[in-house]
Amino acid sequence: LGPRKPWLPLEAKSFHTTDPEAFLWYADITAGPFLSFKGVDQLKDGKGNMQGKLLSLFPLFNARGPGIDEGSFLRFVGEVGFYPQWLLHDRLHWEEIDDRAAMLFVSFGGKKITVRLCFNDQDELIRIETRRPRAVKNGFSDDPWIGEYEGYKEAYGYYLPFRCRVSWDLPAGRFTYYEVDITDLAINEPFSWW
Repeated sequence: LGPRKPWLPLEAKSFHTTDPEAFLWYADITAGPFLSFKGVDQLKDGKGNMQGKLLSLFPLFNARGPGIDEGSFLRFVGEVGFYPQWLLHDRLHWEEIDDRAAMLFVSFGGKKITVRLCFNDQDELIRIETRRPRAVKNGFSDDPWIGEYEGYKEAYGYYLPFRCRVSWDLPAGRFTYYEVDITDLAINEPFSWW
């Protein structure tokens, strides 16, 4: 994965809870006829963890630590289009920018996080912008991160996006690294942590 590298198809499942704020995402990534990877990304009890395995057997990475914790929390915030009820949480603070945008303020790990939310004329959330830790060679770089939503449909009494695109806005240009089409959605489905 990286700028100017080919897209890899994947199938993923994601589970979220807003109280407590947590998610579990796992994916099967196909890189060739006999080459596949398993990926796990999670936020639980304020701690993030990213894992990758080659052929489901050989560990490639198991990333933890403050940069991963913050990045995982920001992923949770960045996916709020899929669980908009979290936007009503009493620990969030808001500031109106104009009639199509607002700033969201929330604390995580002693740090104040700022997220810009943008809406279209139908009041659909179409874009989220923040700064997020990005893993680089010797640590983390705090870079602009963008989530874009589209394809809204009604599901379980909510009006939710069924397409999302995630990008880094890097000095060399925009790097879109994840595009997802939701093919199945369930609300209040039980799951267990690995």
